[in-house]
Amino acid sequence: MASATMRSRFWWTGAVALSLLAIAGWQAQGQNRALTKNPPQEKKSGEKPADDKTTQSTITTFVSYPQVKVINDQIVAEWKANNLKPSERASDFEFIRRASLDIIGRIATPQEIVKFREDPERSRRALLIERLLDSDEYAKNWASIWTVWLMTRSSNRTYQEQMQLWLEEQFAKKDCKYDKIVYNLVTATGENNENGAVNYILTNLGAPVAPGDVGEEGHFDFVPLTSRTTRLFLGLRTQCTQCHDHPFNPQWKQESFWGINAFFRQVNRTGNPMMGQQMNTAVKLGLEDDMSVNPKAKIFYERRDASVKLAKAEFLETDKKGNREKLNPESKLT
Repeated sequence: MASATMRSRFWWTGAVALSLLAIAGWQAQGQNRALTKNPPQEKKSGEKPADDKTTQSTITTFVSYPQVKVINDQIVAEWKANNLKPSERASDFEFIRRASLDIIGRIATPQEIVKFREDPERSRRALLIERLLDSDEYAKNWASIWTVWLMTRSSNRTYQEQMQLWLEEQFAKKDCKYDKIVYNLVTATGENNENGAVNYILTNLGAPVAPGDVGEEGHFDFVPLTSRTTRLFLGLRTQCTQCHDHPFNPQWKQESFWGINAFFRQVNRTGNPMMGQQMNTAVKLGLEDDMSVNPKAKIFYERRDASVKLAKAEFLETDKKGNREKLNPESKLT
């Protein structure tokens, strides 16, 4: 933990974690939740659709969470870029159905619909979301969803249950913060029967490195973990850059993939999963930091022309023009 390489692992994970707020930011959490101010009124029967200016004003003005505004601004920008007009505003009944399915995983009961309609029209949608996010069903539903995203449906059921229980505890906290959840997932250590978060990395270790190369390259190649981490927490599908530069995003180079991969190389698994397969059970596994391997946080990778290159641990970041930026990890997080 004390080495510069290991510290960079934590700086990287902090940077990754912050991006999750933008992905799931509409689910504003904690005691700082506030009701949406002056939500737009229901569209009356026969009323003409709003023009583009009205639509943009509606979607960007009536929000009280900064995360929501970020997402709404991006949606409006995509509408404009693709010359699209948004659908009409959902009715109350459409809204409660969609919100209930998305947040707690089921449709609303008749009693919940009555309660929703009894709330003041200007705040009923915000009040509904608050109730859904405060319910136990929210934590259970989203723990189940995230377990599949993190570990796939085909992983060991016992390890999935350990992860789901850990996630449910996180989502149930009143001060739940997504960046903290991600940080705990990608820096997790310990045994999976005590810390379910370690199952994320354990499920995505990749292929073991040849014994003679462990000292230089680490214990596993962590290719699945690299591609899954960037896709889930940064919203970037970088897996094809494992083998070549991205054909459509010139800022994503093969070096970028292996630069991220290098952050994970000082991790080792404890326990033997093969014993569990032989006994048809789930054995105790764990994660530990091993600073004796890959001490320089550099990885050799092969280009398509058969040349071998060296990548160092490096953030995947772009500026507004899509150019890659070389960032000092210490300058980003304190």
